[in-house]
Amino acid sequence: MDRRIGEGVERTITWNERLEDRWLTDDAKATAIRLFSGLGIAVLGSCLLGIGMAVCWYSVNTSMQRVGWLEEFAMWSISHRKLHCSK
Repeated sequence: MDRRIGEGVERTITWNERLEDRWLTDDAKATAIRLFSGLGIAVLGSCLLGIGMAVCWYSVNTSMQRVGWLEEFAMWSISHRKLHCSK
């Protein structure tokens, strides 16, 4: 078992004439490219999601304030009518 592990490690570290590279460096480059491209896509997506949440929160918050103002006006008009109608 130990001999096969040693042969595998030796094979990944030794220079490969056909690829003109070591398996270890070739795999490390591929892993780094996949890792950083995935990380970049995730960061970009999370930034877009965060900006979208901020825009939606602003519009929802603004519309809620408008509804609150409208509600106050409606309550004022109802109370105002009661005062005038009761006379």
